[in-house]
Amino acid sequence: MAEGVIRDENDYIRQVKETFLHPEDVKWKKFKNDFKQKHDRDDRMYYKRGNMWVDVFFENGKLSTAFVLSKKYEDILFKGDKATFEIIDIQIRDIR
Repeated sequence: MAEGVIRDENDYIRQVKETFLHPEDVKWKKFKNDFKQKHDRDDRMYYKRGNMWVDVFFENGKLSTAFVLSKKYEDILFKGDKATFEIIDIQIRDIR
């Protein structure tokens, strides 16, 4: 809200719901099992709407974070040691 992109908590919730229900891109950041166990890391699902909003969910379905996309989507997806994860493209028709 400090950036002035969302008006209030209700607007934030609306943005999260809209992105989850109508994503334009969904990716699964799947960590390698040994890395997950060693670092207590969960896989993540990234839901993107346009070039403006991203929801990030843990593999258990809990919302990790949601934010205005202010840098390249790929930079967010591929953050970290690329040898420890793979990015899987999820077809939107498969999640509806």
